[in-house]
Amino acid sequence: MIFIRSEKTGSVYTLDPNTLTELYYTPMMKDGEFATCFNDNDWAAVDWLSVLGEEEWIKPYLENIHQQLLEEVAQ
Repeated sequence: MIFIRSEKTGSVYTLDPNTLTELYYTPMMKDGEFATCFNDNDWAAVDWLSVLGEEEWIKPYLENIHQQLLEEVAQ
């Protein structure tokens, strides 16, 4: 699995290992560690409708992370 850490959001992002299309996230611990075992208890799908209610920078920021992950798995 490919992961992208974001200090800006305090989360780590990856794609659903089954579909390789849906963006998922998990919180990053204070020491930078995160749950590497992909399961429903530790990882959650990004709720794009909720993102619309956040600050303006978040949606393009997450779209960029999503695109980077998609490009990485396409190689």
